[in-house]
Amino acid sequence: MGKILVVDNDQDFLEFIGERFRQNAFFKEEIILASSFQEAIQVISAREIDFVLTDVDLNDALGGTGFDLISLARQHNPKVGAALMSGDDKWRKLARKSRAVAFLRKPEGILNLFSFIEKS
Repeated sequence: MGKILVVDNDQDFLEFIGERFRQNAFFKEEIILASSFQEAIQVISAREIDFVLTDVDLNDALGGTGFDLISLARQHNPKVGAALMSGDDKWRKLARKSRAVAFLRKPEGILNLFSFIEKS
């Protein structure tokens, strides 16, 4: 698959996801972690990303959301895969409209994370 960017403003959760990727022998991809919208934009601008997994609500000073981030990533790479995460199901319908591969409800949806990325 290539490079996977994981974005969440909850540092503990972000590190947990990163560790799960690193422990899974299936994933040989480079995992890049970003804890803010701004940090994620910097990564997307500097590197070619193949898949973005992002929280919807990043609570960032720039006001960016996971939807905004996916849109920006697709400007750089129209084929980028994307999945959105949130603890609130109200974003599920909008996630489908954004052409996200998946909407993962936090935290239980993360258990299905690897199968979603494998399919994209």
